[in-house]
Amino acid sequence: MSTILFLITTQLSNALPEEAWKQALSLRSTPEKAIPHFERTLHALKEIESEGAQNAKLYRAMGNVHFILDQLPEAILSYRRALEHDPTDFQSQTHLRLARERVIYSSKDNYGRPPQTSRPPWLPRFRIQWWMLVVLWLGYVSGWILLTRWRMQRHAKLLWSGIFILVGAVLGGLCLMLMDHIDRPKAPVVVLHRDGMLLRKGDGPRYPAVNPTPLNRGVEAMLLFRRGEWSQVKLGSGEIGWMPNRALSRDR
Repeated sequence: MSTILFLITTQLSNALPEEAWKQALSLRSTPEKAIPHFERTLHALKEIESEGAQNAKLYRAMGNVHFILDQLPEAILSYRRALEHDPTDFQSQTHLRLARERVIYSSKDNYGRPPQTSRPPWLPRFRIQWWMLVVLWLGYVSGWILLTRWRMQRHAKLLWSGIFILVGAVLGGLCLMLMDHIDRPKAPVVVLHRDGMLLRKGDGPRYPAVNPTPLNRGVEAMLLFRRGEWSQVKLGSGEIGWMPNRALSRDR
């Protein structure tokens, strides 16, 4: 645990309000005195966010403070939010993994666990950059210009060059859309913030459980549908069921 806190705290100083953070660090040996300063730091970060700042560094810092305050669901959501802004942020990837290791699973199988991926953590995730769109737009325009020139001059070289560039621009745009769709979250994320909750087959406690194994704080799921006081969710292990809204923290 001390190793985890050292890893996180050493990467916070450049992202946090300086006064509250220094006071919190000076009181780490007495948690009951340090907690108010960590809470002040978190409040300051949320004020920065409310003023329009939204980036991976800010959300990673928020996740780190949540983690130190033992607010595991909020930490997981903040790290995931950081990775939405910068999927290649290695520190957010690492801290999310550390937070997930704190989740207590009641079964030895994959029930409730995040989906396993064979993708190496160091491999950058795809992100559409502005220059990619500019290149595709220039290629698309150039293709039509060459085809227009061909209609005027009837040179075969202009025809085939225009077709080649135009088709390349269209296929490139389709590839960008497909790769962005693959890496983009398909539904809002929710995280369980209560222990001992059952995933049920319907929107109410009268329905039987999908699995008799209870789920604990920090379990992640995708939000599929809301009906009254209940939400239909899909766990990372694939099970679909219902849980009360009061037990879920939702990514905004």
